[in-house]
Amino acid sequence: MATAGGDDGQEPSTAPPIGLTGRVAAAGEPGGEQRLVAAVVCRRWGRPSPEELLEHCAAHLDSPAVPDLVTLVDELPETATGDLARARLREELTER
Repeated sequence: MATAGGDDGQEPSTAPPIGLTGRVAAAGEPGGEQRLVAAVVCRRWGRPSPEELLEHCAAHLDSPAVPDLVTLVDELPETATGDLARARLREELTER
């Protein structure tokens, strides 16, 4: 899986962070109220904070698309075939 530039010692790119959003139940509340969570993989240089990413989302997205929580992750989990392991990611985000 590719990340947004800069990891190979070259000049950092201006590419946006790679992210994924999805609805997860609040931690410890299976079947409870769900929240929109964004999992974001950032390049090493100029790594924004979750608060900065939330502000960016609020300024550029329609309100229903703005996540309730942004969490920075080192990588998005993959299946054996290289696809996104959505169920595993959902479990990891639910625990946070």
